[in-house]
Amino acid sequence: MAKGDPYDYDGDGKPNTKKDKALADQDLNNDGYITKADETLRQDRLSMELVGRDYNFAYNILASAPEIQTIFETAISQNWTADAFEAAIKGSPWYEEIGGQYAREAWFSKTMGGADWEDQMVQARDAVERQAAALGVQLGPGDIDLFAERYLFEGWFAPGRQGLMMDAMASRIDSIRGGQIATRDALSKIAYDNGVSLNDQWYVEVAQAISRGEATEADYEQFIREQAANKYPLYADRIRQGVSVRSLASPYLQRMSELLELNVDSIGLDDPYINEALGQINPDGTPMAMSFTDFETKLRNDPRWDNTNNGKNTLLNMATRMMQDWGFVK
Repeated sequence: MAKGDPYDYDGDGKPNTKKDKALADQDLNNDGYITKADETLRQDRLSMELVGRDYNFAYNILASAPEIQTIFETAISQNWTADAFEAAIKGSPWYEEIGGQYAREAWFSKTMGGADWEDQMVQARDAVERQAAALGVQLGPGDIDLFAERYLFEGWFAPGRQGLMMDAMASRIDSIRGGQIATRDALSKIAYDNGVSLNDQWYVEVAQAISRGEATEADYEQFIREQAANKYPLYADRIRQGVSVRSLASPYLQRMSELLELNVDSIGLDDPYINEALGQINPDGTPMAMSFTDFETKLRNDPRWDNTNNGKNTLLNMATRMMQDWGFVK
């Protein structure tokens, strides 16, 4: 049968009447006619509306996985059976990426979100925290959430799979301890190079705080530098800018090493001579560095200097000059 006038949906020869307008919502492609094309569109739209209204779970999955949405739309347009649709899903790369049973179920639940997922995460966090406490592992908030998701995605809750959580925790213990040791060593070196003394317990607590994410290594490095700046006010600005006290004291350290014939690395900033050289105070209360002449004089008055080759040669030369002055030798 030939088409009538466009927008004459009731076929009375008068388009756009009240009756036509009442039927206009059936013209889904808005071409002026109600045809099988509109019926197809109606079915497609209905299918998506049903997904969104009655199958909210599926709608969220489609929205978060474009690959699955494409499969769904193809299934609708080609009138696939449910079995064919399921087979296409299971054969997709997306399905392979999601992994096994526990991972898929967790992915679906996380994608849906809402109270159900939050309840699962609360239970997972509780299980992770209890296991961590039993093993003596200290986890930061971010670590707890990470392990909680693994708890759900890897099925640590299932019978016979609890050992997976213990293995993951054990590797975390080694990682945390290794990180704490590295942190402690790094901060200890900074403290040594800046003449700051801190006890072992301080390093332990600081390393643990950093591993929990409560502070950063840079925070405590700044703390150490501030202590050094207060201890050596003459160099405070440079210390705060990152120059170590040991670098600033290098000329004194090197000269002390030469005069007393010591390994320069064996001389600490807590050595009385170095401390005095860096910490002189003028009569008016302002800080000042000791002159090299005064520093060397103090070192030569040290009993150790007499037993050095430098000291012995100096004394011998002095004695020789004195003998010459007195005319005993030429």
